Amino acid sequence: MKTMVCYVDGSWRPSYPTRVGSAVIIVDGDKTEELFFSKEDLELSKQRNVGGELRASMVAIKTAIDRGYDKVQIHYDYEGIEKWCIGVWRAKNKYTKAYKEYCQEMMKHIKIEFVKVDAHSGNYYNELADYFAKKSLEM
Repeated sequence: MKTMVCYVDGSWRPSYPTRVGSAVIIVDGDKTEELFFSKEDLELSKQRNVGGELRASMVAIKTAIDRGYDKVQIHYDYEGIEKWCIGVWRAKNKYTKAYKEYCQEMMKHIKIEFVKVDAHSGNYYNELADYFAKKSLEM
């Protein structure tokens, strides 16, 4: 099974109160690809870094599908990324509901595997995702 390995993270800062940042680090052997982006959205920014994490996960899934992968492995440090997607947590707002619906639809096209990583524990790729999610706020 052709698998795309991704690390995702999101960011929010009071100095950019209406912006959320996101990053996806794609790992292919010893090569990495960094996708990072931000969005100005007052309502989404109320979700703080969670909004960015949701967007990063969705981009990881879409990128894997667009590139013809059979499976995407998403490494995350915020457990909602997995729990909302698979329905363990109840999605209560429009962003988590949209994320859950998106995941459920995409699971018809690709296998999604989740791997929990401890935040700020020295995992190189998770720290890289954190760095680029923060960096994206400055764009």
